[in-house]
Amino acid sequence: DNIIQDFKLTSEQILAFQIITTNIIHRNVFKDSKWIAKDLLVMFLTGPGGTGKTHVVRVIQKIMDIHGLSHGYRSVAPTANVASPINRTTLHSSCNIKIRLKNKLSRGISTNGNDLTILASVRKNDKLCQEWKDVCLLFIDEISMVDQILLSDVDASL
Repeated sequence: DNIIQDFKLTSEQILAFQIITTNIIHRNVFKDSKWIAKDLLVMFLTGPGGTGKTHVVRVIQKIMDIHGLSHGYRSVAPTANVASPINRTTLHSSCNIKIRLKNKLSRGISTNGNDLTILASVRKNDKLCQEWKDVCLLFIDEISMVDQILLSDVDASL
């Protein structure tokens, strides 16, 4: 309750905060077998710009820090422009999804007249597994910028 008051969460933010933190604490702090047996929480937190979605995530991260789970969250964004203002990484770099440009005649005409298509290749490795083994919260900011192919690549990578 002190955290909710300190961070001045709205009623909608409190609801999202409680759903997520209840799940994380029961699974990862209490190691409650009933919660562990349930499907992982997948939640779409949405709203217009300025409604405090990122603020909710920061409060959740604070709770995770308090419970010794600071290693358990990743905050990523689809592009470096979106990621850099608050020290996030891109989906590609955090999931080891390599991007390369390839000339292709059918789509993606660049400003200099070259036809370009972005191809992603997923490479799994031990380092990636080690980096993600304790992650219990993945926050993808600006999810509307993520297409189904990239989301599929993230799923395959993780």
